[in-house]
Amino acid sequence: MYKKGFTLAEVLIVLGILGLIAAMTMSVLFKVLPNMDEENLKKTAYSVQNIIAQMHNDESMYPKISDYNKQGFKNTDKVNIKGVSYGGSSLDGNNEENLRNEKFCRLFASRFEKKGADNDVICLSPQYGSENVLTSDRGYTSVDKSFTTTDNMDWFLFKDDFKEGYSVIIVDVNGSECPNTTDLGNIPNNCNGRYKFADRRKFYIRPNGTFTDLKPGSEADITPYAINVNIICNGKDDQGNKIKDCGEVTINSPSGKFVNLELNETYTLTAIPKKSDGIDAFTSSWQDNKKDITINGQIQNIKTTVRFSPIEKHNINLVIEGCMENEILGNCIKSENFKLVQKSMWKVKPDNGRGYTSGNVLNTYSGRFTEDSSYNTLSTTDIPVGNYRLQFDLVWPYAAYDSGSHTITSSFVKDFRLGTSDISYTINLLKCEEVNVQKVGGGSTVTLKVCESEGNGYTSDDEEYVFNVGTQKFTYEDEEYEKIED
Repeated sequence: MYKKGFTLAEVLIVLGILGLIAAMTMSVLFKVLPNMDEENLKKTAYSVQNIIAQMHNDESMYPKISDYNKQGFKNTDKVNIKGVSYGGSSLDGNNEENLRNEKFCRLFASRFEKKGADNDVICLSPQYGSENVLTSDRGYTSVDKSFTTTDNMDWFLFKDDFKEGYSVIIVDVNGSECPNTTDLGNIPNNCNGRYKFADRRKFYIRPNGTFTDLKPGSEADITPYAINVNIICNGKDDQGNKIKDCGEVTINSPSGKFVNLELNETYTLTAIPKKSDGIDAFTSSWQDNKKDITINGQIQNIKTTVRFSPIEKHNINLVIEGCMENEILGNCIKSENFKLVQKSMWKVKPDNGRGYTSGNVLNTYSGRFTEDSSYNTLSTTDIPVGNYRLQFDLVWPYAAYDSGSHTITSSFVKDFRLGTSDISYTINLLKCEEVNVQKVGGGSTVTLKVCESEGNGYTSDDEEYVFNVGTQKFTYEDEEYEKIED
């Protein structure tokens, strides 16, 4: 009696079905499971992005400076990090140009765990005309690599000063294994076979700490990023017409233009108010006349507005009383020392509460006062609102009398704030003389510079002498003196 079993045909059919299922399953698995080379390329992009951003923001590596041509990675000046020098000039006989151009390469390489020491890093030189597959868009070629990380990735970095606006980094995520290319349409002859993913990636590093996969300036990379500034002039001119010319705006781009700007770059706009006689006639709505705008890619044509408003101005009139009749003021006031100084701050004295100017000098309005036909008024027009100090020296025998403090001085100083209206000041000048006085009852003789005012005499250096009109006597240091007749 025979045992019942599977026939050969049945076994073959089952095996065929299992093989078909396995083939279908493997096909699906290959599509679902990630390619390790592709995943590693993504990881390297994340690492490059973080490292170059950290380097750019680290002022110990790339100090912030105002020179646009040396900002970011363009700054090849020497720095010292943990006792190691990068870039800059050297006294050890090395080529200074090489040291400068290797700064970024060596700083970048120092951020990785490598096979070998930092001194083993090779910053590749440009070799034009080579047919080697490792070629950047500017002709960089080399059969060497810069360094290999502990995870067996080969990195290729080049000597560069970023003067062309970018540098190149190439990474091979599987080392020397094929296909060793950034482009599957250009596989080296020694790598036979068909490959689904390129194992190398090229990064274009910008000086501002960002990267792109497209060559900067190439047709594919050009995006019409621009800043459009709307200038608005507030106010009207003397004829009642709307003001049209009130100021301009400049930008710190290399071309000085507001178009073809770089992605992820920050640009500083500067408002320049129009001047009148060398003095600002307008003020802008931007703080310190500056505005920073970053091109972030969200908007290609960024619009911003600046408003220029006329600076409120007033007149200052100084009435000088006491100068000899029909005598020009220049004979009483030293015109070369006559100054109206605008200061940046206004403070209050703690003792008497009176304000006084302080801070930086903004403008000096010397020589802007004109004398009227009556020879007793000095006037100036169109002075901006602000804090001022008026100062001048007097020609002997004149002195200025301050009725508030009852002092007389040959050097006049007045602090004030010019606000919402014109200001007029009356300055009293006194005619002074030198007199010889003698202590009453006989004794020593003293020569005093005396200016008479309302029966009181004072010296021009602010030392007080009480003068009694009725007795024609002076009190000086608690002693009584009388005038010696000539």
